[in-house]
Amino acid sequence: MRNRDTEFLNVQVKAKEVSEGVFEATFEPPTLLAKRKDCVINYQLVNSRGIKFTGLTVHPADNDQFSVPSLSKSGKIITLNDANTDHNKYQITLYMVGPKHKGSVDPEVINQPETSPPEEDE
Repeated sequence: MRNRDTEFLNVQVKAKEVSEGVFEATFEPPTLLAKRKDCVINYQLVNSRGIKFTGLTVHPADNDQFSVPSLSKSGKIITLNDANTDHNKYQITLYMVGPKHKGSVDPEVINQPETSPPEEDE
């Protein structure tokens, strides 16, 4: 049996409120490149005082690549699973709320699944 550990892809998000409905954000890494199948993607707010995630959507919406997202109790981390079986580019919309306003930002995920022999079961 080949043992391939689950890949965790972590994105740090620094966000600030600019005006009503408008947030500015930087992402590290700026674009996420997923290569392994069945990876886990974590978006984490850092240095973003008073801002929390409220949800996430994936575009195009009619895809079979992403799970329903999970939001941490603090609102600082949002997680989803990526099947990564189809080479494509996806726009992620991260919804957030700050001390004064609600808004969203849009990072990208590029799926480039590795080609490898099928895994064997024990």
